Formats: sequence, C-alpha cells, structure tokens
Amino acid sequence: MRPARLRYALRAAVHELGRVGGLGIALLAGAAAFYFAAVRPAQEETAALQERRAEIARRADRQASAGAAASVSPAQIDRFMGFFPALESTPAWLRTVYAVAEREQLELAQGSYRLSEDRLLGLAQYRISLPVRGSYPQIRRFIAGVLDGIPALSLEDVAFQRERIGEGAVEAKIGLTLYLRAAPPPQSKPALALGGS
Repeated sequence: MRPARLRYALRAAVHELGRVGGLGIALLAGAAAFYFAAVRPAQEETAALQERRAEIARRADRQASAGAAASVSPAQIDRFMGFFPALESTPAWLRTVYAVAEREQLELAQGSYRLSEDRLLGLAQYRISLPVRGSYPQIRRFIAGVLDGIPALSLEDVAFQRERIGEGAVEAKIGLTLYLRAAPPPQSKPALALGGS
C-alpha cells in the first residue's frame, strides 16, 4: 500500500470513529511507544540484574561449600597488636592528658576511670570521664591535643554546659577511651579464619 493511500485510509478511519475514537487510537499509539521506549528496556535491565545477582549468589555458595576463607597470619596479628601501647604504660598516657590540660589552663575536676579487658583479643579499654572547666576554645584545643598526642585514644562523647549566657567559662564532661594491649602480642597462635562471602 502506498503511503498516500495509507494516510487516506487512516484519516477515513478516524473520521468514521469520531473524536473519541481518534483519541482512543492516539492513546493506544502513545502507550505502545511508551512500552517500547521505557518499559521494555527497563524489563531487560531488571532481568540482566537478576541474572547477575543469581551468578554472584552461585559464586558465593561455591566458595562457602569449598571452605574458602580468608586467613590472618600471626605476623599480621602481631603488627596490629603492636599498634596499641602496653597496659603498663597507662600512667604515662594519663600524664600526657594532664599535661595538655595544664597547657590549656583548664580546671580538671575529679574524673572517673574504668578498666575493662577483652581477654579473647588481648585488648583493654581504659575509659576516662573528665569534668573540665574553661573557655570553649580551650576545651577544643585540649581535645585536639590529647587526640594528637595519644594515637590509641578515642573521643567517646562531649557534653557542654554553661551556667549563664554571658559567662565565658564552659563546663564540659569529656569521655575518652584509651585502647591498650592487655597482654604481650600473641607469638605462636594459629591463623584466624574469617568467613568469606
């Protein structure tokens, strides 16, 4: 059929159907165009992603059934544990904390100290809670100074309180945790197996 005849046949069909029928045909044509332009490519992409997910799951199952596991050598454990200072060095690290507080001219109230050990890992956590009083910049410099000076120290929390709005001094409660090696690093422990996925 020639293009001119096809156009004439379409016009005649639309004329016979009326406006509502023409609108229906236009909607059907738009829906078909939308399906081929958007829906079908999305379906194909979804199928490809599902196939990829299934392949990854099959690979993970094969590795798990074959007993594939990453192992950590004793040398790696020793290197990791060597980062942490020995438990016996706690007084020296506390002197560092107090020296930084003195340098920043902070008032230190009596703090609380709590030691807990993880015997499996051989690490100890020395939790320090220090109430301090000083200006906001002094307290910030104190926190930055102790974290710079003690690599195995972490800041757990800080709470600020000011008595009156115009007052320059701020009271803060600072929570710090010092991580320490509770026992000498393991020398001849077998390699740890970490489950692979």
